[in-house]
Amino acid sequence: MSDEKKIHYCSQCGEPLTDHAKFCPECGAKVEPKQEQQSWYQTGDTYTEYTAEEATAGERAANAFENGVNGLLYFLNQTDYISDDEAEDQLIAANVPYYREKFNEMRLLNQKVSLNWSALFFGVLWMLYRKMYGVAAATIGLMIVVSCLGTAGGLLSLVLTVCCGLFGNYLYMMTIQRRVTELQKYGEPARAQYLEKYRGTSSTAVLIGIIVVGIGSIPFWTLFGLSFAAMFL
Repeated sequence: MSDEKKIHYCSQCGEPLTDHAKFCPECGAKVEPKQEQQSWYQTGDTYTEYTAEEATAGERAANAFENGVNGLLYFLNQTDYISDDEAEDQLIAANVPYYREKFNEMRLLNQKVSLNWSALFFGVLWMLYRKMYGVAAATIGLMIVVSCLGTAGGLLSLVLTVCCGLFGNYLYMMTIQRRVTELQKYGEPARAQYLEKYRGTSSTAVLIGIIVVGIGSIPFWTLFGLSFAAMFL
């Protein structure tokens, strides 16, 4: 890039201006900063030139990333909530008094830890039963990963199980909360169709989960069996 000063002209009177001039020396008009059509990124002694279109694409990518982070924070922030107890009860459907009490307690105390014995003992199967498909899929993924870590994987699985029990009610509350927000966007008959899809529980999802978890745990039990057999060789 050249170190030579660029000459600009006053938009009011046409007087030549230096590159860093803020006011015209002839008429005193404020000099508007010139919009560059390209940007430069330095790596060592070289420069990479980006066009305006590429810069705009980068901004869109940054905005998309920011929106994704904000979406995650929304899911984890129980204070950002549109209250609709009736819609919540419709979505919960089964065992409403228990979850209504737990949800109100967590919101009142602004807490995330709330022990759920079903979540503790059944973990991802409880999530599937409660139609928490996204959370269940993420948990199954973690289980498959840690099952490949041998003894360390067993300890991590135990930690994951405890976390499911301690944060199960909170994760369920946030899932219901997100669906309440989605539900308010719909009119009939779309609202009824959405409720039909996500309300209550699903035994079918539990059966599918048992199959998936069983297949995913094969590496863990294989490594465990090999380690056990090696003790006698």
